[in-house]
Amino acid sequence: YGTLALARALGRAGIAVALADPKRVTRAGASRFVRRRLACPDAADTEAFLEWLTAFGEREPGHVLFPSSDALAWLFARHAPAFARSFRLYAPPFATVLTLLDKKRLHDAAQAVGLAVPHTVALASEEELREVAPRLPYPVVLKPRTQAFLASGHKGGLVSQERELLAAVRTYRAHHTLGAEAVAVDSTLPWPMAQEFFPDAETNIYGLSGFVGRDGGPTVIRAARKVLQRPRRFGIGVCFEAAPVNPRAQEGLVALLEAVGYFGIFEAELVEARGRLHLIDFNPRPYSQIAFDEARGLPLALLHYLGATGQTSTLEALLGQAAATPYSAGEATAYHHRLLLDGVRVAQWAARR
Repeated sequence: YGTLALARALGRAGIAVALADPKRVTRAGASRFVRRRLACPDAADTEAFLEWLTAFGEREPGHVLFPSSDALAWLFARHAPAFARSFRLYAPPFATVLTLLDKKRLHDAAQAVGLAVPHTVALASEEELREVAPRLPYPVVLKPRTQAFLASGHKGGLVSQERELLAAVRTYRAHHTLGAEAVAVDSTLPWPMAQEFFPDAETNIYGLSGFVGRDGGPTVIRAARKVLQRPRRFGIGVCFEAAPVNPRAQEGLVALLEAVGYFGIFEAELVEARGRLHLIDFNPRPYSQIAFDEARGLPLALLHYLGATGQTSTLEALLGQAAATPYSAGEATAYHHRLLLDGVRVAQWAARR
C-alpha cells in the first residue's frame, strides 16, 4: 500500500514512475501512474538483485530510488557508493540505517537520548537465555531483531511463562530464518529478542511519522493512533486516526534522529505504559499508511524526490508549508484499508471480541 501511495503521489506531481517487482501482479502495478513495469529478482536473492539493479542503472542512469521495504532500505544504504554512480539517492549512511532496523541497536540509541523503551533482552545463545530467563517480566514478546531479510515476515509471539521460553526460542529459530545479507553484517541478528509486553499494543499504538532534511534540515512530524491491526496482537495497521503530536515524544524522537544521523521519510511506533510513551519500532523508509500523511499536507514522496535530485530550496519551502498545516487537514482525520478492516471486524464479531 505504501508503494501504491508513492506511485500516485509522484504521478500526480508529473514525475514518471517505474515499478520493479519480482511478482507479476501487484497493487502498485495496477496504478495508472506507473509508466513502466519491470521484472526484477527478489531482494532476498541479494546477489541477483544487486546485479540486476546495477545493470539497469548503467543502461538508464538518473532514476531516483525509493526503498519500499526494510530490505531495500538496507541495500540502498549499504551499497550507496556503488549505486550513486547511476542513481540519485536520498539514503543515510548504512551505520545509521542498521541502527534503526536492528531493534537492539535502536533501543540502545533511544535510551541514550532519554527515550523510554520496553525492558528488552537481545539473546545470542541458549546459555544466555537460561541466565536471563528468570529475570524477565512475563509475559514477554519474542520478536525478531530486524524485519530486513526475514523470510517469514513474523512480527512476534507471546510467551506467558519462564518454562515456555526455551521451547519458544527453539521454535522461532527453526521457522524464522534470516537472509545471508543480514547474517554477514551481524551473526547474532537471527536470534530473537525478549521484550516486555504492553497490552495496549493491541489497539492503541501511537505513531510519529514524517520527514527530516539532510544535514540537520527541518523536521516535520504527523501523529496518529493505530486503532486496529492484522493480526490483532502483532501486525500491520488497518485503521488509524489522526492525533496531535505529543511534544515530549517529538523532542525525544528528534534527538534520536540527530544522534544517529538519519534523514528522509520515517515512521516511529510507540506504546503508552506507566505514564510514558515507549518506542517499540522504527521504519527508516516509506511505510504502509503513507497516504494518510500525504492527505494531511505532508508530501513525503515529493520531498524524497526533491532531496535526491538536489532541489534543496524547493524541499525546504514545502517543509515550511507542511509545518504550518494542522495535524488533521480538511477531512483527513482517519485512514483504513477497507477490505482488511472489514475482515478484522468480522473476525472480532465471530470471536465475540
